[in-house]
Amino acid sequence: YRDRPVPDAKIAVYPFKREFIVAASSIDVQSGVSTTCYLPGPDTPERECWYINMGAVDKGFFTTEALTKAGH
Repeated sequence: YRDRPVPDAKIAVYPFKREFIVAASSIDVQSGVSTTCYLPGPDTPERECWYINMGAVDKGFFTTEALTKAGH
């Protein structure tokens, strides 16, 4: 709970404190298998990663092609 996702953030600095979700989990109760997705991933070169309502990306970022490319 703070105003930036990482202490040395340069762009993602909010005018208020907020929660930053650091992981999501999914559990298949029938098989007992669980999956965890860290946000951002441990190998992500971009450290700030949280640009919510900051105007840091445009609509082109959300095209299928752009999202596929960003996922590799």
